[in-house]
Amino acid sequence: MTGCSTPRGKRCRKNVKGSSVANTERLKQASKRKHGMEWLKGLVEGSTLESTLENPRGCPDSLEGVKWTMADLAHAFDIKPNRASPWALASFISWKCFENNLGKSTADGAHAAFKKYWDNSQTVKVFIEGHGDVMDTLHAASKKHGEEGIWTHSGAMSLSYMECIFECSQSVFPISFPLRHATELSLNERQMLHKHLGWHALSATAWTVWTRNFETVKLKWKHFTFGIPHWKLSLVERKNWQSKLNNEVDLRGHIYEIYPQPELPSVDLDQHMHNWISFLESHSEDFLFPSVGSSGIVQPGSAMSHDVVQKWIKEFCTGAGIDVTLTHLSTHCFRRGGSQYRFMLASVGKRWTLATIRWWGGWAEGEHRLIRANIGKKRDTLIRYLLDELHYYEEGHGDAL
Repeated sequence: MTGCSTPRGKRCRKNVKGSSVANTERLKQASKRKHGMEWLKGLVEGSTLESTLENPRGCPDSLEGVKWTMADLAHAFDIKPNRASPWALASFISWKCFENNLGKSTADGAHAAFKKYWDNSQTVKVFIEGHGDVMDTLHAASKKHGEEGIWTHSGAMSLSYMECIFECSQSVFPISFPLRHATELSLNERQMLHKHLGWHALSATAWTVWTRNFETVKLKWKHFTFGIPHWKLSLVERKNWQSKLNNEVDLRGHIYEIYPQPELPSVDLDQHMHNWISFLESHSEDFLFPSVGSSGIVQPGSAMSHDVVQKWIKEFCTGAGIDVTLTHLSTHCFRRGGSQYRFMLASVGKRWTLATIRWWGGWAEGEHRLIRANIGKKRDTLIRYLLDELHYYEEGHGDAL
C-alpha cells in the first residue's frame, strides 16, 4: 500500500465508532425533546386558547414584550419555533432544575437538544429575539450548586402556605365576620381580631407588591389612594427607606394598581385591605401597621417592629401546621413567594415575563446584582432569587433601615 499510513480496516472501525457516538447523542437529544413536549402538553391542557401571558394593569407598555397566545404555546416545541418558544424553553429548564432539583447538565442538555432541533429553521430569529430569559435561566442553573451554601437561607412564603394560614384563620374569625360588631367583643377578642385582620392585610400587601417586611411596616395611609374599580399604592419613596448597605439592591419605586383577586382569597389584597380599613381608624400620617402597646392600645404614630412581624409569621405558620424551623421564613419571604408565583407557579395565562417581574419588583435593568459585604463578589441573582431556595440577603439589619 502506498499513499496511506492508516490501514483501511482501522479507518472503517473509527468511522463506525464515531457514527455510533453521534447516533447515541441524537437519541439522547430526541429523548430530552420528547420529555419537553410531554411537559408542554401537560402545561397547556386545561388552559383556554384565548389566554396570553398576562401583564399587570398599570405596567408600562414598553414592558409588554413579545405577545403570544395559548395556541402559540401549544406549538412552542414544534420544529418551527414561534413567539412562545423562548418562554416555554426557559420554563421547562426552570421546572427541571429548580422544581425537580436537577443540575447544570440537565439544563445544558435541554437547551442543546432544542437548539439543535431549531438550527435549520428559517424562523430561528424568532427564538433568538427572546433568548434572554433562556440564558438567564441557564446561568442560574449553572450556579445552583456552587458556593451559595455560605449565604443566609430564607424561604419563600408560597401560595400554599398562605392558603393554609388563611384557612386556619377563618376558623377563628371568618372573613364574613361583621366588623360593625367588633365593639361588642371583649378586649382579648378584639386584640385577636386586630391580629388576624392585620396579618391578612400585611401579608397580602407584601405578597402582592413584593415589599420586604421592613418596608411593609413603613407604609402609611398617605401611600394609598382608594377608588373603584381599583386603588393605588405608591412605593415611590422606596429608595429613601433603604440604608446604603453594600449588599442591598437599590430598588426602584412605582405606583401599583390593585384590583380584586377573588380567585385567590388568601392573598386578595383588595378584600383584606378594605377589612383592615373598616376596623382601624386612621389618618394620612398614621402608619398602616401601627404598633400596639403592652396595654393593648394601638399607637398609630409608631410603626410595628420587624420583630413583631417575625413573631406573627412564626405564630400563624405554627398554627397552620407549617414547620418554621425548616422553611426559615423571614424578611424576604413574602417578596420571594409572590415573585416566584408570578414567574413560574401561576396558571399559564397569569404568569409574568422576566421584564415584568423586574419592573414590579423594583429591580432596575442592569442593577440586579448584589455585592456581599467584605467579599466584593458580583453575582447575577434575579433568576436565582426567583427560583432557588437560597439568596444573598443578610438577616438582622431590619432595625437599621
